[in-house]
Amino acid sequence: MHYSIFFLLLIFVFIRGITPGWEFVYDLFRDNFIEYRDLGASVDGYYSLTYGWLTGELVRHVDLKQRSFGQFIQDEISLPSNLEFYIGLPSSEQHPEVPAANGITNAWLIARFYSLLLDDGDDGKYKRILSEDIMKLATKSNTPDGELDLVSQTHTSFGMGFMIFDKILPRLGSGSFGHFGAGGSIGLAAPSYNLYFAYVMNRLDATVAGLNNRIEPILTKIADKFNK
Repeated sequence: MHYSIFFLLLIFVFIRGITPGWEFVYDLFRDNFIEYRDLGASVDGYYSLTYGWLTGELVRHVDLKQRSFGQFIQDEISLPSNLEFYIGLPSSEQHPEVPAANGITNAWLIARFYSLLLDDGDDGKYKRILSEDIMKLATKSNTPDGELDLVSQTHTSFGMGFMIFDKILPRLGSGSFGHFGAGGSIGLAAPSYNLYFAYVMNRLDATVAGLNNRIEPILTKIADKFNK
């Protein structure tokens, strides 16, 4: 099955809300994607939805309690860190869990999440989510310098789940990382300035992603404050 067809199938799964049958998506991966073809070498390609299900399936295999991905996030990250963050909503509202597409929270809590990746919160009341050693690995670029993304046909830089912003947003200082979201949203950390920032919208524009004319002026003004 061609990558683009597979991607469209995943979008259909998301829209139709089929994801309570997690095995359906897993079977698609196993039969049509994981052993698709040998590209002859390592290549870089960003698939916004598939990464979430790959992560979710990893959690399902290592979690001794056999929790869903959404419940795992609640138990291991959201509740201990006092973050109102959900993968999917209660079954009475919007039950399907789509790890890379329907995280539910707000801008303030996204920024707080990034702060808890790097340090304890509220004077030690809440412990940092990941250790310093893990964060060094997670925010180290795995993308060969100058390599073109196979999917987006742009130059990107990814660590383990995070986008590395050193080249995209150089004025935020060395080591900045985060991720853009569909419609123009963003969450990031700029350790050089002890800055944690998030932006979300009331209106989702599916044609907007990455650094755009809504978020770029905001980040420029923030960077100006630090670079005077």
